[in-house]
Amino acid sequence: MVQNVNAEEIQKESWYNYDKNTKQWANAKSADGSLWVWIPRFAYKITYDNGKKKTDFTEDQASGIPSGNIEIVFLKGTTNEPVDGSDVTQNDIVRANSENTEGKYVVHPAFTDESNTNFVNGGWDAEIPGFWVAKFEAAYAGNGHVPSSATDSPVGYRNPPVTNFYEESNIPAGTKIKYPIFKSNKPSFNNISIEDSFELCKKLTSSGNPYGFTSKVDSHLAKNSEWGAVAYLGWYACGTTRTTTDSVKVKDALYTTTAFTGYGGASKTNGVEYKDFNDLLKGNGYNWTSPEGMTTSTTKNLTGVYDMQGGLLEYTAGVLSDHTGPELSSSRMVSHMEKPSKYVTIYALSDREGSVQNFADKGYRNWVLNNNVNRLGEGIWETSNAHGESWSMNGGRSRFISSNLPYTTRGGYYDDTQLFGMTDYYSGDGLSSKGFGFRAVLVTF
Repeated sequence: MVQNVNAEEIQKESWYNYDKNTKQWANAKSADGSLWVWIPRFAYKITYDNGKKKTDFTEDQASGIPSGNIEIVFLKGTTNEPVDGSDVTQNDIVRANSENTEGKYVVHPAFTDESNTNFVNGGWDAEIPGFWVAKFEAAYAGNGHVPSSATDSPVGYRNPPVTNFYEESNIPAGTKIKYPIFKSNKPSFNNISIEDSFELCKKLTSSGNPYGFTSKVDSHLAKNSEWGAVAYLGWYACGTTRTTTDSVKVKDALYTTTAFTGYGGASKTNGVEYKDFNDLLKGNGYNWTSPEGMTTSTTKNLTGVYDMQGGLLEYTAGVLSDHTGPELSSSRMVSHMEKPSKYVTIYALSDREGSVQNFADKGYRNWVLNNNVNRLGEGIWETSNAHGESWSMNGGRSRFISSNLPYTTRGGYYDDTQLFGMTDYYSGDGLSSKGFGFRAVLVTF
């Protein structure tokens, strides 16, 4: 059972300290061995280089890709009051929905009650002191390819893949999905649709779960706001949104291709391919404890969050509300995504003025990106200037959602070593694929 860390004690406890010079983040382990990292409530201020404002960056690279620095002040409990010893006063701190946020510290919306603002910035339905994020992207649990070594969840496939890592082929709809593990040196959990990953993350607290979670834990698929909070805290810790590439894939005789959790590449642009699956299970190579592996962490040390710049593209709970993408089943995921909630962020087509006939084109994607100025904290609008291959901060990928690719994804992909960063974003069709995975977030009460 994971429990909240008291944000007021951040600078006092010896086993964790979120100061950017110490960057010792709090970690917890659940009963199955999964690791979780505490993201404490904070307010942030982005200062762009050369005195620019975000609105100075237009829809082309001529205006330059946004770059700059981020400052963070940690807050007490569920308040907007800075922790003791801070130079920032409460008058310097505003909410994300304030009329003027320029030059102010913005309480990150992932920690705020947005039930009265239609969850526009990905907030919660209460003020929270922080949340726990999976330290690694979801991975296949158990002993290698043996499905019987992992525990069945109560969730049945509604969109079964052709095959999966357990060598199960032609999987019938309704077949129970195995609970994932969030641990290093494991094959990343791919070949799962967004609706199945969404429902699976919601059921991590079900009776008989391997994590030891109770009804005092709320588990869900990570939202863009929560991804952004982790990325911003990592940016604060390391001074950049991109450290090195997490580009590792394994081609196994018994399987095709997947990523491995916690592994790093040889450099920012050079991934590593392994052909011995068992070698990776033993932790050989650039695993998470190696110098190369640690550079993929949000803190560049063992206490941070891994797999946020490579591994699999991770589905997040964000969608373009009106789209012509592939029909998933008449599922709980689709019904959950019909309106904004504390679990889902909607990027609404109706937000656009004028004609919507060509809303799938680049111009529409740029409109959504550059005109949703109230969508703060996601590491999308604030850290990029246009839809394109590399117009996000530090040259990261910036492909926004569209009608046929309506679901948001974050991070990088093991076969794409050139465009990685914690604030990268991409679009997906929602279907299962070898290149797509997911990550869970916990809110405890």
